[in-house]
Amino acid sequence: MPACAGRQAHFHYSLNHMKNFISWSIFAHLFIFLTLFSCSRKEAEDKAKKLSSEASFKLLNNDKKGAIADISEAIKLDGKSEYYIKRAEYKMSGNDFDSKGAIEDVSEAIRLDGKPAYYATRAEYKAIANLSQKEVLDDLNKAIALLESGKKDDLTPVALINTWKARANLHAKMSNQAEALKDLTLLIDTYSKVAEDKQQYCIANVIDAYLQRGFIAYSTDKKEALANFVKALEISQGKNVDALYNMGVIKTELADFEGALSCYNQAVNIGEVSGAVYSNRGMVLMELKRLDEACKDWQQARRMGEQMGNQNIRKYCR
Repeated sequence: MPACAGRQAHFHYSLNHMKNFISWSIFAHLFIFLTLFSCSRKEAEDKAKKLSSEASFKLLNNDKKGAIADISEAIKLDGKSEYYIKRAEYKMSGNDFDSKGAIEDVSEAIRLDGKPAYYATRAEYKAIANLSQKEVLDDLNKAIALLESGKKDDLTPVALINTWKARANLHAKMSNQAEALKDLTLLIDTYSKVAEDKQQYCIANVIDAYLQRGFIAYSTDKKEALANFVKALEISQGKNVDALYNMGVIKTELADFEGALSCYNQAVNIGEVSGAVYSNRGMVLMELKRLDEACKDWQQARRMGEQMGNQNIRKYCR
């Protein structure tokens, strides 16, 4: 073999050896960089989590400014959507809330992770900020659409119930009773699908849904309205004063005075009733020819600031 050929082979061997050395060197440096980055990232996440906990503690101790400062630092370290939501909640706490800043934070959380709950939260804040009803409705529609198309686990029906309640209230404010009624019916139908251990979170909204359906039905079908109030009372285990009051009103109008009296008596026994309950019970007692008892109720209504009680005393009581 010529001498130059041997040198050429040695040169090729050296070049290949150098290439392998460079490749391994790049890999080693990359591995070290990724390891350091991973450690640095983990440290940042841990520090952000610690700041988030400290922020919660500060808010509990009425240090809203400090809480917002800490959660803002957490966002710089680890810009998770949940931290933006937390800062939005802090901005909405207390009397000096910042709805504009809160809406901006929730919007960023939606950009990062468009959860249905985030749209519902933004709708709530927009309503508080007196933004247009259309803007609020758009967010509620988006939240419901995502929930309806998502995984149907135990939590999804709970979230749907909460969001349907909010949308039903908005439709009612917009005088769109048909849509409100539709949402209330969906809410009630979904309640039976909620796992038993989660139903406690929904009971208040379901009771309100029956009450609202009763109010909507009242002008056109008093018996239908009464059925809804009865259902609200049943779910509340006989402890809902609003249901009893409205049942008393309808039964009075249907000339079922004994039934109305029973409703008002139950409401009074529960306690924390308005003067209107005593005023109405007085009217029922008068219909039942129990004027002395009626006058006592009207006196109680007057003491509670109910004007009808005062007028009835002047008209019927000596």
